[in-house]
Amino acid sequence: MAWLHATGTASASYRLKFNGATNGTLISTGVDNGQREYAIYWICNAAGIQNSQTVLVNSGLRTINVANISLNQIVFARYADPAVNFANAATLTFTFNAANTDTVSPEFWMVELIQ
Repeated sequence: MAWLHATGTASASYRLKFNGATNGTLISTGVDNGQREYAIYWICNAAGIQNSQTVLVNSGLRTINVANISLNQIVFARYADPAVNFANAATLTFTFNAANTDTVSPEFWMVELIQ
């Protein structure tokens, strides 16, 4: 997913929620967020089963004003190990929280099922 924190300089937090449970929080701190930020998540089942997963994320965020550097925090991290049964319906959401003086606009969202 990709988004633009276009107005304001307050810190913003972004969360992937899998069946309502947060699986990692990303934070961009009070900077002139004129660049698009992104997060690529992989939710992988444990070998041979459908009710145990690992969540990995690769993200590019703005965390400090540095001349000529657009995204200055690129992170690859492992987050929670949810236990969602993929034999049932599942809900995936991505939320953000920022000051009411700021605007964050979603720009890209893609979900791909690989079996």
